[in-house]
Amino acid sequence: MQLYQGMSSQFIDLVKENRVEYVLESGFKQQMGYAPSPSEVRSWKHSLREMANTLVDTGLRDVGTIVEFRLPQTSRRLDVMLMAEDHAGTDNAVIIELKQWETVRATDIEDTVAVGPAYHLHPSRQAGNYAQYLRDCHTAFYASSDNPRPIDLYACSFLHNARQEMVGELLLSQYSDTLAEYPLFTGDKRDELDRFLLEHLSGGNGDQLLGKVLKSRYRPSKKLLENTARIIQGNPVFTLLDEQQLVFNVVVSKVKQLKNTTDKSVVVITGGPGTGKSVIAVRLLAALASENTNVVHCTGSAAFTTNLRAQVGGRSSALFKYFNSFRDTGYNDIDVLIADEAHRIRSTSNDRYTRKSERSNKPQVEELIDAARVSVFLLDDNQVVRPAEIGTPALIEEAALRRGIKAMKFNLNAQFRCSGSDAYIDWLDHVFGLGGRNDTSWFTEKDYGFKIVSSPDELEQAILARAAQGNTARLVAGFCWPWSDPLSDGSLVADVTIGDWARPWNRKRVGSPAPKYDPYTIWATRPEGLDQVGCIYSAQGFEFDYCGVIFGNDLVWDETISAWRGINSNSHDTVVKRSHDFTRLMQHTYRVLMSRGMKGTYVYFLDGATRRHFEEALAK
Repeated sequence: MQLYQGMSSQFIDLVKENRVEYVLESGFKQQMGYAPSPSEVRSWKHSLREMANTLVDTGLRDVGTIVEFRLPQTSRRLDVMLMAEDHAGTDNAVIIELKQWETVRATDIEDTVAVGPAYHLHPSRQAGNYAQYLRDCHTAFYASSDNPRPIDLYACSFLHNARQEMVGELLLSQYSDTLAEYPLFTGDKRDELDRFLLEHLSGGNGDQLLGKVLKSRYRPSKKLLENTARIIQGNPVFTLLDEQQLVFNVVVSKVKQLKNTTDKSVVVITGGPGTGKSVIAVRLLAALASENTNVVHCTGSAAFTTNLRAQVGGRSSALFKYFNSFRDTGYNDIDVLIADEAHRIRSTSNDRYTRKSERSNKPQVEELIDAARVSVFLLDDNQVVRPAEIGTPALIEEAALRRGIKAMKFNLNAQFRCSGSDAYIDWLDHVFGLGGRNDTSWFTEKDYGFKIVSSPDELEQAILARAAQGNTARLVAGFCWPWSDPLSDGSLVADVTIGDWARPWNRKRVGSPAPKYDPYTIWATRPEGLDQVGCIYSAQGFEFDYCGVIFGNDLVWDETISAWRGINSNSHDTVVKRSHDFTRLMQHTYRVLMSRGMKGTYVYFLDGATRRHFEEALAK
């Protein structure tokens, strides 16, 4: 999907006539269902004029031109792609990332720069990642039996407002590897950009290459699939144990059988925290990818998907999507779709920006089923923590039946978190009124370390001590405090304040850092994360050896009625606090937070009655 496609001569004329931003705005409204922001329209007008001037200066008028091209199966859009032959007759395309930055700072994080307080990928790395994604997943850009002559793809960044002396930190030696492959050009070095484009696009014939790109489709390359399978199979994080391996074998067998039919199929796998749903999901991806199956993994969680991308790394992250990535996917375009954390499925893929007149009534679960020949859903419906999340086995089965499909169902029972203690998870469910059973047989330091502490400082010291012993350990809390933006110098605000004790939430996601440098990944995996507090959106999908939980006062045990009571006035989650089902969502939230620890959970309670409720439950 793109907002403009045509020949460079036509594009130049649009810019000369001051019409290009209106053409893009109209296309945006038609395709996205809502209007672009005024700042984005202004950006188009200014940056695309600079791009047109470059095309005029180089005389490149027979070049295929795409503006605002959406990378298949993602929400990302590249700024400009130009297509033509070079002087030797080789088919080429060049991606150009346009930036209006005038000042920028280097950082000590790989391929990352700072503009004000926000971290961003180095613009040349951003352009390069787009190029690599298309080489991996777009059939026009990799060799196959159907495409023996793929288009060679290049990329660069163009900071047309900047002089080199103003953004010289972008050219420091720490970025040299990226710049060697994907150069950066500034406004005062426009002649270097001209030479770069002429080198790759001077042979014309852009109309044919434009047509080839527009007709091609998303399909992961065999090389990418094999690379992903190799990484996952060699990563001990994704090792299967006992019943996980058994269920994995059954599902793989069923999926292989289903691939030999023309019928669609749906598989539903349920299990509580720690039963291995996500490990199975990722290993399924690897097993199917190794056979050159067109397979994708998706979730509804930014933190969880980012963590998977960081663990699998680099190019392989192209196979990890979000539930709302499939609105424009054709029927059965994908062989196998693996929907992990499927309890986070929403009613539709519409978002708050979608105009009422453009909203789709198609359920998101049907989009997922329709996108693939085989859809595999893994979920725990007691992990729904937001009002818009509606994923349940019944929802999926009913959607499948509407398509004439009888879903196959599997249940994971064996517990691989919480020191293998099914009893602890059952006890949590019982205490939170979510089923389970009142069994405290797990409550010994030998089986599972559970401790109620008297202060946040004691909680933090216990977690730091466990981390010093070589364990993974983190602090998490209910969303009972504001979550501030970083200060202008990039430092974090100590929002989580209890008496004299104060710590910041993990850094917000601002800009577009690489997955391994995403704030969620840093919080969960790097030493500086020990000084930050995660909330439900940071923690869901992660697991640690030890987890310290600050149990807030947005959910309390009401001793007068012997029941849980949600207090939304104590919540800073602006979406959840408006829910009519606030109490249930809080029960799910704290159940999730208290099941992140594999070896132990330590808890500090803000509310005395809630603490007594847990102490009494332990004593029974």
